[in-house]
Amino acid sequence: MGQGAAAIPQAPSPLLLCRSTILFLGLLVIGVVCAWKDETPPPPTSTATRGAASRICLSNQSSALLQFKQSFLNIYEFYRPDALISWQRDGSDCCHWKGVTCNNLTGFVIALEIPAPDFGDVIAGIAVDSSLFKLRYLQRLDLSYNQLNGAIPKRLVELTHLTHLNLSHCGFSGQIPVELSQMTRLVSLDLSYNDGLLLQHPNFSQLFRGLVHLEHLRLDRVDVSMSLRDVSMSLSSSHDLQTFSLSGCNISGPMDESLLHFQSISYLDLGSNKLESSIVEGLCSLGDITSLRLRASFMTGPIPPCLFSLPSLKELDLGGNHLNSGIPNLQLSQIASSLTELDLSGNRLTGSIPSSLFNLSFLATLDLSHNLLTENIPSSHFNLPFLKKVVLSGNSLTGTIPSWLFNLSSLEELDLSSNRLLGIPSSLFNPISSLKTVDLSDNFLTRSVPLLLFNLSSLESLDLSNNYLTGVPSVLFNSNSSLTTLDLSHNSLIGSIPPFFFTLPSLTKLNLGSNKFSDLLANFDNNLYSQYLEILQLDHNFLSGDIPSFVNRLRSVKNIDLSSNCFNFTIDLSFFFSIKGLFALDLSNNTRLTVDSSYSSDDAQGSSKDSPGIRSLKLNSCNIQTFPRFVCKLSNLVSLGLSNNNIEGEIPFCLWEVIHFGGLDLDHNKLHGFEEPAQGITGYGLSYMSVSNNRIQGEIPTFLCNFHDG
Repeated sequence: MGQGAAAIPQAPSPLLLCRSTILFLGLLVIGVVCAWKDETPPPPTSTATRGAASRICLSNQSSALLQFKQSFLNIYEFYRPDALISWQRDGSDCCHWKGVTCNNLTGFVIALEIPAPDFGDVIAGIAVDSSLFKLRYLQRLDLSYNQLNGAIPKRLVELTHLTHLNLSHCGFSGQIPVELSQMTRLVSLDLSYNDGLLLQHPNFSQLFRGLVHLEHLRLDRVDVSMSLRDVSMSLSSSHDLQTFSLSGCNISGPMDESLLHFQSISYLDLGSNKLESSIVEGLCSLGDITSLRLRASFMTGPIPPCLFSLPSLKELDLGGNHLNSGIPNLQLSQIASSLTELDLSGNRLTGSIPSSLFNLSFLATLDLSHNLLTENIPSSHFNLPFLKKVVLSGNSLTGTIPSWLFNLSSLEELDLSSNRLLGIPSSLFNPISSLKTVDLSDNFLTRSVPLLLFNLSSLESLDLSNNYLTGVPSVLFNSNSSLTTLDLSHNSLIGSIPPFFFTLPSLTKLNLGSNKFSDLLANFDNNLYSQYLEILQLDHNFLSGDIPSFVNRLRSVKNIDLSSNCFNFTIDLSFFFSIKGLFALDLSNNTRLTVDSSYSSDDAQGSSKDSPGIRSLKLNSCNIQTFPRFVCKLSNLVSLGLSNNNIEGEIPFCLWEVIHFGGLDLDHNKLHGFEEPAQGITGYGLSYMSVSNNRIQGEIPTFLCNFHDG
């Protein structure tokens, strides 16, 4: 070719082209991997693991976690580090630390869940610049029940991948930052039970404008101070809302159809607000709802019958309102069988209890207490295999208690107190009953207590107080009784107190006060007395004679009340003071009793190393004539009652040396002054003293002015 001709470039060698392409692709892959490792969000949480075979924790992630832990130690001295004891700078994989979940492909921390109840310790104080925010791929954050206090950090918006945020029960206060609206991936938000938090207009609307994917919202006890309609409209962009829990938020009514926008709702709680309206029947269109709670929201009017037909409803709580109709009596075909909890307590419901309620075959809890219900409890036999709790107290129910209530195999708690019931069934008790608590107090029950009540092997608490019962079984055949609390007070029980009460093997509290018992029998094997009895109340009876010797061998007893009886002997209080664990003794209003006030043993109860010592001693109206100086040796005494006696002379100075003394009642005696202490004393704890109706004259002693709270 000639000189002027253009040079034609040669094509590159195929081998060179191939090598260049491979080098470029290699660099590209390395760049992508590096970028993915440092910048790309982790894969979905389905790949997360707490137990990968190899160490996958990234150093910057473990470092951030350790700095997060250290921020508590630096700020709060009382923080106990054992809550996060697995978080150590020892080379361990942070993805295996308690409360930490990582993505098993990238090593990024995607979940930090350290609620205080699960960890057993309370973490206190997040610093605003906390390294928590370096965990930028967090998807789940749960710090509930930790005392974090202060304001919710605005920097939470830096956690752009967060889908679940739980900061409930953390002591936060102030306005919830509207910046949280930028956390557009949030599916679940729980800021409940931070009593100082506010989220009022217009912040409420601004916050939820961007949270379009929200499915679960809990703001209980956050001060919203808006109408229910405005709240519903502000949340209208959250079409998939399933949990709507805003109890105690100072939300005003009325309830209207705006709630029906959320057709996916399964949990609705608007309790403890001021809705002041009737329950809208439109709620019955929420076919997916499983829990409806409107407790204490000033609801009025009738209960819509259609609520009982909701196909998925398991929990219905309308208690503490002003509902004033009868309970709907529905046909079996109209009732949804899924209901497990029904609470209509504390309303003004009238009429009888409809039998249809007992056709709810999955019912576990029924509470109709404190209404205006009348007539008999339905007597037909009902098959309720899951029913555990029945509370019908505080009504005007009449008739005999139906036997089927005692034959339910799963029933554990039965409360029929404060009604007008007349009788207890004497037969057909289920020998394998699960009953643990029975309260039949404040009724019109008569005759004797059925022996079979004591033979319910699982029964732990039995209250028959405030009735008209006249007798109890003289013999107990069930030596395997689980009874721990027995209250037969305020009846008309007569004769001798049966010994078997003191042989119940698990009994801790026995109240036989305010009856007509005349004798405390002691003719039984002294080795059979209850070993766990702590409270013995025999007050306001007609007991006379001596106190059986087994009483001071009740080794666990802490409180003995024998007041207002007819004991007519001289008693040496060393009988009681020898009971090492005795905490309180009341012998007051035994006008025929003579207390030996000369007791002066150096081994007075209260000096024992095995006992905290008696703290309350009541000897009012016991015909005492000289001041019982032995009380000065009861070093743990807090309350002393000696009123309405015939005590003469001066109040002894040794009394002021009882360090923990709090209350002193010396009314209505013949005291004429105070013994002056040999030297100045400084007393602690004297908060109450009454010496009215005595013969004391002159000025108040100056040393009494030296007492102060210890």
